Amino acid sequence: MTVSLVLLLMAVGCAYSPFSSEPPVADETSKVVIPSYQVGPNDVLRVEVFDEPDLLTETAVSGLGVIKFPLLGELRVAGMTVKEVEETLAKRLEDGYLKNPKVTVSILTYRNFFISGEARNPGAYPYREGLTVLKAITLAGGWTERAVKDEAKMLRDVNGNQQMLTVDMNDFVQPDDIIIVPESFF
Repeated sequence: MTVSLVLLLMAVGCAYSPFSSEPPVADETSKVVIPSYQVGPNDVLRVEVFDEPDLLTETAVSGLGVIKFPLLGELRVAGMTVKEVEETLAKRLEDGYLKNPKVTVSILTYRNFFISGEARNPGAYPYREGLTVLKAITLAGGWTERAVKDEAKMLRDVNGNQQMLTVDMNDFVQPDDIIIVPESFF
């Protein structure tokens, strides 16, 4: 990966991340910044409130970024980290319903990332934390015989705009990324 691309990705990560409002965390195994995961449409959440079994909820985030929760109705969670969702639910439950609620939110199913081009099994795959481009291509069955193995591209939404990035195999995948494995002409 060229130095200019690394600097561009770092600048984009510092300036804005569509997946995080928290400071980015550098991972020693990659030059790319990993943002904290933000909840989005099609994620499936499990919400537990300590000592309140009737409030146990498993719910998918709607296309509008909303979940339905007992007592509270609809709550917009898209763009929040898991910790922010926990804090928001606890605050809302504390306002007239429970005393000092302890809320735990976990993600049961992440939304997908996509692989196209010269992967053996292109398609949609569920995102997993810490997933790299190489691991993602491996999930898709690896490269075809015609693939260019060291020139993958990634289409990523940044500030509402689709950007085509050249990536390294150790770069991290984010939900909704589209990894494109190019075809060799030789």
